Amino acid sequence: MNRLSIRSKVAFAFFGVFVLISTITGILLYLFIQSTLEKTHIQSSFLEARSILEDTEFDPIQIPITDTDQWIYIWFQSANEQQEIYQKSGFPFDANLLLDFNDQSFMLEEVEGNVSFLSDTVTYVLARKQVTSGENGTLNLVLAKNNDEFKQQLTRVKGNMVLANLLAIALSLSLAYFLSGYSLKPIKAIIAKAQEVKAGTKMARLPVADSGDEIAQLSNTMNAMIARIEASINDQNRFFSSAAHELRTPLANMLSEIEYRMSKKGQVDNESLDSIRDEVVRLKVVVQDFLLVSQLKNETLELRKRSIRLDDIVYDVLEKSRPTLRKSGYEIKVSLPKELTKVELDSEKMESLILNLIDNAQKYGDNAEPIIIKIEESTDKLSLEVQNNISDQDVVKGSNLGLWVCQRIAELHGFTLSTASNAGKFTVSLILQKRA
Repeated sequence: MNRLSIRSKVAFAFFGVFVLISTITGILLYLFIQSTLEKTHIQSSFLEARSILEDTEFDPIQIPITDTDQWIYIWFQSANEQQEIYQKSGFPFDANLLLDFNDQSFMLEEVEGNVSFLSDTVTYVLARKQVTSGENGTLNLVLAKNNDEFKQQLTRVKGNMVLANLLAIALSLSLAYFLSGYSLKPIKAIIAKAQEVKAGTKMARLPVADSGDEIAQLSNTMNAMIARIEASINDQNRFFSSAAHELRTPLANMLSEIEYRMSKKGQVDNESLDSIRDEVVRLKVVVQDFLLVSQLKNETLELRKRSIRLDDIVYDVLEKSRPTLRKSGYEIKVSLPKELTKVELDSEKMESLILNLIDNAQKYGDNAEPIIIKIEESTDKLSLEVQNNISDQDVVKGSNLGLWVCQRIAELHGFTLSTASNAGKFTVSLILQKRA
């Protein structure tokens, strides 16, 4: 089923509104012109009647010669009688018209002081003047004029208005279609550019106009969406790259240790067993991170919150990290307040977060100086900082799988995780807002 395009919908909507407005305006304008022409026609007829009446004398009776389209009827009205003076041949009414005008039963109406009647074919106007010579009274003249010229004029006006309205409607449809196409041209450019965007680590952006209108907002919104997709792809790539490395290294070490033990038949090497145990622990953490990432990606991770002190979690993490810290040669310095308020969180997920921060510091830091873990408490929040020495080249490398997991766990709790690098010091800060 073919559907109208936005351009067609906008054009037809504008066209419909224009047709409605132009039709109503045209009707009102025609009625105004008709009324004006009627008044002009009656006024002109009355002036003709007044001119004829001025040339008419009652005593002695003198009737001026009128044009062929001027039919007149004249009578004299005194206090005692009324007397027919003259009726031009072809006058549309008989002598009873005299009574009709006198008692106004002829549907007379007064237009700008003139007594007149406008029928479909004939216009009648009544003119009067006082007679003072001889018998006093009123000399009345009814002028009848054919309406053909007046009707033709109205017909011409109506035809011209209808033609002009049709031309305006056609022009409005064309103009509306053109303007709607011109207005939607930036959207077509956005569509064309969006079709060229390919998923990848560096995705193209849509053009953004300087107009600041809704189209510019649409471009900005779509660019923000592209940025999120790009970030997701980069996160995914980093995740798989780091995961492959994290799994490959401990497995390779375990294989080497096992092969070494196999070459020493009958001998038990406790140091090798410890090394294998450390690698297994490390692999267990990686697998746990894999599970966390999978749950975070699928939005299926559930938090099991309970009230606990943050320093208790830190001590548990340090105990679990002892083997890797001993092997890497790192020293840990911990700065904790004497008393800490309990906070609501998932202790298992928070352990994974802190464990990943410490592991990240060991991998990309410099063991010449210790890793510093500091907790501070204020009225409305707790802050946890993990700081270590790191070179400028290793700062970018530090954003690996572990830090990605930490960021997502913090967001899920409603906490804020941020990083800062200054003068060879890399600091990760976790802000925990207290509940009111």
